[in-house]
Amino acid sequence: MELIAELGLETKPFVPYTAANDPDSLFDLTFDESGGKHHGGMLTILELLALDVLRLLKSSGGDIGGPTDPRHWEWWATLDEDYYSYVRSDVHHDGKYLHQMGLWNAFDLVLSHKAASKTIHCGTFYHLIRADAAEWIIFWLHRLHPHERRVGVKQGDEALVHELVKKLSPASEAESLDIGYSKAESSKPKRSISLYLNHRWSWFTVMRSACITGCPTCGRERI
Repeated sequence: MELIAELGLETKPFVPYTAANDPDSLFDLTFDESGGKHHGGMLTILELLALDVLRLLKSSGGDIGGPTDPRHWEWWATLDEDYYSYVRSDVHHDGKYLHQMGLWNAFDLVLSHKAASKTIHCGTFYHLIRADAAEWIIFWLHRLHPHERRVGVKQGDEALVHELVKKLSPASEAESLDIGYSKAESSKPKRSISLYLNHRWSWFTVMRSACITGCPTCGRERI
């Protein structure tokens, strides 16, 4: 945030996560888990997902029959990076660590198969990204946190890069940054690091005393 302000850029709040509430997207978990004997409130996909997380962690002290118990969200509001580290390395369910299983396999442990399938097929987030259950749960602990206040750059992410390049490059240096074509040039030849990067048939050279790379894993491994 300090860097964004220093560069003279503005922030814009992210739109809160919402779930579809049409009849086809809702799920009666009580009816499903009672074997068709009792009806409960219809849950959205986000509510089902939150309940998945709560049941796997077993730490909120609230009623795990549903996600609306205020105790769930009072506990959720206290979470910090120390707790996320604990989830990443130490939390297990039925004797298996969360970082050793996939997200959907973990959900099947705490919800009925129908409920887990509903979450998978009606959820609109990118669940096929390769990450273990612990990392996905941490992702959703962040995103559904009651005090979540994440923002983006109002002028767009590219503006952050362009303004940073202008700030770090004296006017006497011939600097260019071409975002679309992954190209960078410098007129100073005495830097100690030279990177030759190739991605999608485009290549470029970067010479710097230090650098931070953001590129595919295969490229970093070659570097």
